[in-house]
Amino acid sequence: MSQALKGLLEAALVTPEFTGAEVAIYRPEDFDTPMAFGISIHLYRVTNTAGIINRPSRVTPDGRRHFPSLLLDLHYLITPWAPTAEKQHALLGWAMRVMDDCPTVSSGVLNLPLSTEGTFGPAEAVQVIFEPLALIDFSYIWESFKPNVQLSVGYIARMVALDSLVSVVDGALVQTRSFSVGEAIAQ
Repeated sequence: MSQALKGLLEAALVTPEFTGAEVAIYRPEDFDTPMAFGISIHLYRVTNTAGIINRPSRVTPDGRRHFPSLLLDLHYLITPWAPTAEKQHALLGWAMRVMDDCPTVSSGVLNLPLSTEGTFGPAEAVQVIFEPLALIDFSYIWESFKPNVQLSVGYIARMVALDSLVSVVDGALVQTRSFSVGEAIAQ
C-alpha cells in the first residue's frame, strides 16, 4: 500500500513548480535527516477495520476455500519537506489534491510497484481518505522528533485485505442418513 501511494504521488509529480521534488517512504529514524525537497509517507499506525463482522471465506479461482481475509486500516502521515514555508505549503496542498483526486485505489495501481504479480485481485480496491488528526494525536506522533515538528496531514487506507493461506477443510459428503428418534435403545 505504501508503494502504491508513493507511485500515485510520483506519477502526478509533473508540475514545473515541483521539479526536483522526491517522494519517499519514511521510517521514524528517517525524520532525523529528512530530504531537502519532497513528500514523505510514514505508516504510523495499523488497526482492524471497524464494523466488519462475519467475514466470508475467501474462495480462490480454483475453488478452494480459505479463512477470511484480515481487513486492516493503515494510518499514514504525509509530510512536505521544502527549503521555504511557502514551497512547503504549496507542496502539501498539491499532495492533498492528488490524494483527493484518487479516493479509491484500484488493483492496477496497487499491483504496479510490486514485484509479485497479482498481490491484489482484479476486483480489489482500497479507499484512501483524509483523516484529521486531533492535536493530542499529532503531538504524540511528533513527540520523539522535537524540536523539528513538521506540518503534516493524516490519511487512512481503509480495508486493506491480508489474505489467509490456511485452507478450510470441508467434511466428506453425506452418503446415508440414519435417524433413531423414538426408537428404543437395546441394552
